[in-house]
Amino acid sequence: MNRLYFELKPFLNPKPLSRNNHPFLKRQFNVSKNQLSVVQSKDSLEDIIVEKATVLV
Repeated sequence: MNRLYFELKPFLNPKPLSRNNHPFLKRQFNVSKNQLSVVQSKDSLEDIIVEKATVLV
């Protein structure tokens, strides 16, 4: 777990999540507009990020 933390540490945003954090998250997780348009939910960006995280686990 520590190894994963140190690998991701340079990408972590020290500020708490802000309202306008979507552009940062889209860039970090390589989420395209096309991917967002396919997901039919209120929080499509969050759903795509969770799906990508489950693939990593």
